[in-house]
Amino acid sequence: MMGRRSTWTSKDDDQLRALAASGENSAAIAVRLNRTPAGVRKRAMDLGVKLAGSKREVGLKAKK
Repeated sequence: MMGRRSTWTSKDDDQLRALAASGENSAAIAVRLNRTPAGVRKRAMDLGVKLAGSKREVGLKAKK
């Protein structure tokens, strides 16, 4: 049974910002913060933080 993940704290947000600024992608950040890559991407989007490895960031289009 999957439970709800823990709430993001301001410390988590600060770590996410720092790791993103250092060039880490969502998978690497997820491991460090013990969260899922999807959860990290959603939180980054909510905070307006850009993550490395984004297809949009490097100018590639997603396949249809």
